[in-house]
Amino acid sequence: MWKLEWTNESPDPYHVSLIQQGANTWNNWRRQNPEIIPNFHKASLSNFNLTGMALGRAEFKEATLEGANLRSAYLQRAIFSKANLKGADLSGADLSDVDFGEADLSGADLSRARLGGAILTKAKLVGTKFIGAILDEVKLYEADLSEATLCRATARKSNFNQANLSGADLSQALLPSNEFNGANLSKANLSDAVLSSSNLSKANLSEASLERANLTIALALGTNFNKAKFTGACLKDWHINRHTQLEEIICDYVYFHDSQQDRRPYSRNFAPGEFTELLRKSQETLELIFLNGIEWSAFLTSLRNLQVESEGNEPSVEAIEKKNNDAFVVRVKVLPNADKEIIEKRFYDEYAIALKSIDEKYQYQLKAQNEQIQFYREKSADLTEIVKLLASRPINIEATAIAESNSMSEASKYDQRGAQIGNFADTVQDNARLQAIQHNHASEQKHDSVEVRDMVNMLSELEQIIHAAKLPASTEEEATAYLKVAKKETEKEMPNKDRLKSNLEGLAEVLEKSSKTVDAGKNLYEKAVPVFAKIAPWLGVAVSHFFG
Repeated sequence: MWKLEWTNESPDPYHVSLIQQGANTWNNWRRQNPEIIPNFHKASLSNFNLTGMALGRAEFKEATLEGANLRSAYLQRAIFSKANLKGADLSGADLSDVDFGEADLSGADLSRARLGGAILTKAKLVGTKFIGAILDEVKLYEADLSEATLCRATARKSNFNQANLSGADLSQALLPSNEFNGANLSKANLSDAVLSSSNLSKANLSEASLERANLTIALALGTNFNKAKFTGACLKDWHINRHTQLEEIICDYVYFHDSQQDRRPYSRNFAPGEFTELLRKSQETLELIFLNGIEWSAFLTSLRNLQVESEGNEPSVEAIEKKNNDAFVVRVKVLPNADKEIIEKRFYDEYAIALKSIDEKYQYQLKAQNEQIQFYREKSADLTEIVKLLASRPINIEATAIAESNSMSEASKYDQRGAQIGNFADTVQDNARLQAIQHNHASEQKHDSVEVRDMVNMLSELEQIIHAAKLPASTEEEATAYLKVAKKETEKEMPNKDRLKSNLEGLAEVLEKSSKTVDAGKNLYEKAVPVFAKIAPWLGVAVSHFFG
């Protein structure tokens, strides 16, 4: 068969002549010559009709395709770096893993296009349409998306760092787990957008519309929110710091829980400046989270050590809140300019040391029974005194689940309402009974450490199973991405089991889907389920939770 080896400095004239003959001629030639990479380097293809053409892996570097019609074309892994695609129609096209680095797509239409894994680094996308497009794991570093339309688009784990999205329309877009570090989103429309778990640190969102946006677990350190609109936004567990700019924010109310739950204010609207003041006060509080109850003696020891290290800037307990499943949140007041990340790390380090000491002391008794201990109220406005009282209670090894006393005064109250933004139920307040559950720390801590190691091994086993299955590249990449996040979580001193469970749910969904669509996936599914069966009990669920 005749082949022409052409230089990269000019297009292959034979390839150009073929596409001029239409989609049928071109696609037939591609089927007969799958090993040939089409060369359109620096080709002049303005206003060409390339609708529905199979152009995967084609090389369009520095080509001119201004106004070209590429609607529904198959362009997977094609190279368009530094190409001119102004006003081109790529709607509905498969642009997976395409390289648009430094290309000019200003005014182009990429609505409903699939851009998973595409490279648009430093691309010019001014006024470009991405309506309903899929941009998962896309590189948009330093891209110019000013005035672009991304409404109802989906982007997960994509890199928008340093990108210009000023005036862009991202309304109703699904944008979880993305990087927007240093991005310009000034005057952008993010109303009803989902930005959960995204990194907005040092981004400019001044005058942006975040009405009804979901910012759950979003990172916004040093972010500029001046004059932004927040009414109806969900701010559950989001993170801001003293460098976050919050001047002249427009906000009637927000939610601190999913599904429009935990409204603030409860039944009225914020007065001007009240929301900003509320957020600033939150910076004076450090939240210490204990998922499996608190060992109060260890807590008090850790707090005392931290106070000694602080040299006058002593952190103090401001509120104790109980969540579901024996989880506690202790809010500690710190100075506004304190480095809460360092304080938090020091506390947990001290707490781990104190726990180990207590474990050794009570190992024999606590191995005998998994005991729960009831603590009692004591009149005091200083919640640190409560912790001291709790720490001083003796450990009684009894068969009863809860020891209770009715001798305490019913007049005792710990009213912390209005003191801080609260996202949890059972805040210690009027006539609230403060309870703490003493777990079998000696056996539980030892057991957990073994199981964490086992967890790492089991995740590695899953990774090997997936790699050996020879899945399609995109499927293996998606599965591996979930595994990487899960493995990273197990490396932490206190792994977040909910986060682990969430990523394993995503992995299970990928495996289950592959078992129905890919031959290699059937064998993989059979091998993976037993591993999930070993992991599930540690996460407190049945294997049917992952594979219903």
